[in-house]
Amino acid sequence: MEVRKIAFFECDQQRREFFQRHLIGYELEFFAENLSEQHLPAIKDCQIISVVNYSPVTREIVSRLPETKLIAVGCTGYNNVDVKACEERGILVSNTPGYSDDAVAEHAITLMLMLLRHAHIACLRAKDNNFSWNGITGNNLKGKTLGIIGTGKIGLKVIEIAKGFGVDIMAYSRNQKPDKAAALGFRYAPLAEVLAGSDIVSLHLSANKDTYHFINHENLNLFKRGSLLINTSRGEVLDSKALIGTLEKGILKGAALDVLEEEKVCQENSLLQPDITPEKLEKYALNQHLLHRPEVLITPHIGWYTEEAIQDMFKIHLHNMLSFMKGTPENLVTGRGTK
Repeated sequence: MEVRKIAFFECDQQRREFFQRHLIGYELEFFAENLSEQHLPAIKDCQIISVVNYSPVTREIVSRLPETKLIAVGCTGYNNVDVKACEERGILVSNTPGYSDDAVAEHAITLMLMLLRHAHIACLRAKDNNFSWNGITGNNLKGKTLGIIGTGKIGLKVIEIAKGFGVDIMAYSRNQKPDKAAALGFRYAPLAEVLAGSDIVSLHLSANKDTYHFINHENLNLFKRGSLLINTSRGEVLDSKALIGTLEKGILKGAALDVLEEEKVCQENSLLQPDITPEKLEKYALNQHLLHRPEVLITPHIGWYTEEAIQDMFKIHLHNMLSFMKGTPENLVTGRGTK
């Protein structure tokens, strides 16, 4: 596939320098901001457009990209891309899977340990010159029952790491892998059994219409009293309002969240954007409530953010573009289409 010009959005200096080194001979356009309609005149002759998490590749934008043959998404999730509109226009869409499996799995284990030992509270106390142990008696991870929701690559990696801590593991997944269960020493069970029987539940689900609020008011009430919830997947799979209610009732002892619903709205300037809606404002208020609860530990979507994962992400993203140029596209989330 002949490619002359490529546009990159949500592009920081590190990403820019990487692609400048590896795409010599191509006309490259770099934008730090998200893709929007105002950029269309500058990119209408691009054969490849690279976006990451937040650039909205809408039907309207797609319809005004006459030369584009590939939307290359530089992360795993691609729910910001109108895949159907791309298919109708014969535009391929690729994503960047697998680059952060180890990083996210390790972060999930980190959050479990921090929550069990109240490390986030103890750290703040120490910085305030308060060395009291009052109210922060911890618990061991060893001997606990861990429930894993979703046994994709990251879920399985968490299981692999957690086995070293001496935990019992149950898992729920719509796509069970009996061979992995036998090899790693865990068992599959119905969702209700996993929630009711686990001391810690860790979510590892992708975000789509079938997983929206997968953990909701109804099944949060099934959790074992005094258990912990970990979410390093996507904010949308967990109903924030229902989570707060469960914490207030004492069913959950605590939660550790690396992701939030509408987490972009937590950036203060987002509240001033013209597309802010009452629904987004409600999510902002719920997130602020969670941020100020002492039994809730929140990190700013950094599960994937390690030096090793960043380099792997760049390499896979580059490979997707080069394989497309060679006529053998990989990591596609759409069919080839015709244009």
